[in-house]
Amino acid sequence: MAYFHPSLTPEAWHTLTSTKQILNIASELTRAKHALEKEQTVNLKRSMERALELIDLTVADSKWYQKRKELLRLREHLGGFYIGAYTSADELHCALKL
Repeated sequence: MAYFHPSLTPEAWHTLTSTKQILNIASELTRAKHALEKEQTVNLKRSMERALELIDLTVADSKWYQKRKELLRLREHLGGFYIGAYTSADELHCALKL
């Protein structure tokens, strides 16, 4: 069961198109970006947690089998940013380009 999206089940998430899944993740990351710019650490943390949860649901979706490696790489770097492995969004951006 989803923690931050309590009414969202994996089955319901998997019925969404790939595009809608990615756009939902992107929305959370956009919220995180705005919170970072405004130095709103609580909102940044919550947005990152929601994005990570949606990435987990997406990785579990069989239609993403061919792109699972890329999704997990994104999750790894976002998790690193979440725990403070990167000191700025610029460092995260550079790491994602590698």
